[in-house]
Amino acid sequence: MGVEVLNKRIEVALRIAISNGGTLYYNPDMYRLGFADNIIPSKEFNDELSKYGDLRYVDIEDCYDLDEYEVFKGTWSSFTINEKGRAIIEKIDALKYTKLGKKYSLSQVKNMTFRQWIETIAKELNSAGFRARGYNSKTQKWQNNYSLYEVGEPETFFLGELVDVDAVEYLKEIGLVDNGKCPLCGNNIEGNPGRFTDGYNSSLHFQICQDCVNRGRKISMNPANKGCLISLLLMPWYLVKSALAFIGFM
Repeated sequence: MGVEVLNKRIEVALRIAISNGGTLYYNPDMYRLGFADNIIPSKEFNDELSKYGDLRYVDIEDCYDLDEYEVFKGTWSSFTINEKGRAIIEKIDALKYTKLGKKYSLSQVKNMTFRQWIETIAKELNSAGFRARGYNSKTQKWQNNYSLYEVGEPETFFLGELVDVDAVEYLKEIGLVDNGKCPLCGNNIEGNPGRFTDGYNSSLHFQICQDCVNRGRKISMNPANKGCLISLLLMPWYLVKSALAFIGFM
């Protein structure tokens, strides 16, 4: 099954679950996706669907006798969607909505203060179902797509709190990013914008102002800073900005 077909079937399954009040039943709901009692979902499909809720597998008590159980053993009878499943549908819908036109104009973005702008970004991401990396106290581990976006220092929000490519692309769609304001310093972008591309993920990129472009050039053009430059390139950007602020570049 191709990735596009798999994702579409997962999306339809999640939407059916939501329309049913939270539960997708194998019979008759999965029949709408081309499955049947003798055409069961692949392990790939089940593994992907289980990321967004709980699968209830057939138990011997669900069957008339042992022979019937042997036939259906290893298959599932229902799926209950979780908050992550609901959030992914909200995100898909939000992205579809923004294709109709940008929500924020250039003048709206430029008239915001740096903090107002970042707080608006956090609010829109949370409303659309995006989540930041956060600490799960139950597993005692850091987890991606776990916590609501919160604003501390605006200067460290991009590539500190916000590292999700899909989230950044969504912000571009609604007009909050690549629309007149620099994410690195908060100044309005006048004239031709520069471009920042994350060294760890080339898909993560956005427009920046020429002042921030020039600050980067000052570092890279100084031969005496060659060793420091290599170190900075290997650091996450929010730590680079802190280092630059400390030595007086920002």
